[in-house]
Amino acid sequence: MTRLLSVDFTGSGTCQSMQLKTLPGVQPDPGMDSTQLAACKTAGVDVYVSMGAGGIGGSTASKVLISTANGGKVDDVYAGIAFGSDLQVAYFNALATVDTKVPQTEDGMDAIKKAMRGVCQQYVRNGFLAPGAWNGADDFGDHDDLIRNVTDVGFYIYTSPVALQDESDRIAGNAPLAQIAGKEAGAVLGGNVLVNLNQ
Repeated sequence: MTRLLSVDFTGSGTCQSMQLKTLPGVQPDPGMDSTQLAACKTAGVDVYVSMGAGGIGGSTASKVLISTANGGKVDDVYAGIAFGSDLQVAYFNALATVDTKVPQTEDGMDAIKKAMRGVCQQYVRNGFLAPGAWNGADDFGDHDDLIRNVTDVGFYIYTSPVALQDESDRIAGNAPLAQIAGKEAGAVLGGNVLVNLNQ
C-alpha cells in the first residue's frame, strides 16, 4: 500500500492508479477465486491476487485489482484528500505570507484565487485534474465561464462578489465563499479491443 502513498503531488505526471500494479514484498491472497473476487468488487474492496498459474487471469504475476463500486477508486480518494489539503495550505499562505494585509476587496480575493489557481494548475500537471466536459450538477458563478474553463484548463474558480457580502461577514473579516469546479483526469483501468480480420 505504500506505493499509493508514495505519490509526489508536486511532480509532473506523478498521480498513480493502483489497477494492475505489483506490490513488491507483499504476498497475494492465496484463497481468492472468481466468486470471491466478484463479491469484493460488489462490496468496493480492492484485492491483491495472483494472476495465472492457478490464480485469476493469464499473467503469472501478482497484481492489484481495484473496485470501482460506488464510483470511488482509492487513488482518486487519496489524490482528492491531497488536493483539498494543498488548497487549504495555499489559502492560509495567501493570508499569512503578506507583509501587510489581504484587503477585503476584489483585488484581495484575486490574490487568494491566484494562490488556489496555482494548486489547481499543479494538480493538472501531476495528472489528477484534466480538461474535459463538465457533467456535474453543481453550477455556480457564470455558467459559460465554468463550462469553458473546465473544458479548456480542467478547473474553474469562483468567488461571490465582495459587494454582495452580508454585512456581518464583512465586519467579521470573512472572505466570500470560494468555489472550485475541477474535472478529475481519471485513469484507464481496462477496455475492449475490436479486431476486424479479412482474408
